[in-house]
Amino acid sequence: MILILLGPPGIGKGTQAGVLSDVLKLHHVATGDIFRKNFKENTKLSKESKKFIAKGILVPDKITNQIIADYLSQTNLNSGFLLDGFPRNVLQAQFLENFFAKSNLILTKVIYFNAGAHDLMKRIIGRRICTQCGKVYHLNNIPPRVQGICDKDQKE
Repeated sequence: MILILLGPPGIGKGTQAGVLSDVLKLHHVATGDIFRKNFKENTKLSKESKKFIAKGILVPDKITNQIIADYLSQTNLNSGFLLDGFPRNVLQAQFLENFFAKSNLILTKVIYFNAGAHDLMKRIIGRRICTQCGKVYHLNNIPPRVQGICDKDQKE
């Protein structure tokens, strides 16, 4: 089974992906985690990505597509996976469609989440992300057990 979760930032894709991957026993493939892994390994593509991120602009599709393709190619995903945070636009979707075709992968379902602008703003304002491990919290909905300390890695 291959699922893709789409929707605007702050809608809860990552939260729902965590639940669905546990229930359905699927590998959770999160774009942010893949980028952090590349940064940690100091790959050539991560060095290129950092140039754009430092300027506060999105990493170009060509680089993002390659990072995702490399990860999907190098990871055992035979039992299925859930893709969270990719694709973000039509060009990335076309790339992914071609990648799936070349890799003999069949997409099972795309799930789109949406909410009103006011609700999304409230969700984003309360969002906190651990700079070390990437775990996402929300000050009201999903706070850490100890304020300011990540439950996962115990860092500030």
